[in-house]
Amino acid sequence: MKATIRKTGILFLAVAALASCSKNDDKENVGKEYGRYLKMSIDGAKWETDGSFDIKFVERGLGVDDHSGEYHLLLSAMQSGDRETFQISLRLPADKIDNPIGSYPVASDATQSGMMVGTAEINYYNKAASGVIFSSRTDPQGSPHVGTLTITEFEKGDGAFAQRQINWLKGTFSVTLKGTEQGQKTGEIIEITDGEFEMPNALHHIQL
Repeated sequence: MKATIRKTGILFLAVAALASCSKNDDKENVGKEYGRYLKMSIDGAKWETDGSFDIKFVERGLGVDDHSGEYHLLLSAMQSGDRETFQISLRLPADKIDNPIGSYPVASDATQSGMMVGTAEINYYNKAASGVIFSSRTDPQGSPHVGTLTITEFEKGDGAFAQRQINWLKGTFSVTLKGTEQGQKTGEIIEITDGEFEMPNALHHIQL
């Protein structure tokens, strides 16, 4: 269980590091606006990002020597100061990179060394409220799927480099998350419904 939480923390740090990347507009995307929001209901209460959140996704995988057969997308809405963070990690099959539209199960198995290709993981952390990390992957013997992530729309990237295969994503999600703190279950459960997001690739307008 501790290993799973450590991996979650590493993913949070990876997104935070990318938030500081410098951005130079290329000719194709100068002035282009992409929607940036993430909203949902948490136990029936509406929640939505505002201007204090950095909303984007990053791509990993399919490099020159990558024969893993998958493409890793990391979607996040991170509040300044890491006060509140919502994160979706999707192991997209390589043959879906040209058209990722479809539904993907959110996995719960915390015993696997990594998520299975074609599944997603969802994590939510509100530092201002508590030290509890709510995660979909907490049950070594639980239900294999605890939610669904659906990509409904996308814009294809120019492929100028490996991390710009997709420019923009839009989709929906619902999931049951369980709380952990310092590697131990807290017994807390939250139900997330009516989830929606729209966000650009963090590197969509970087000039090579």
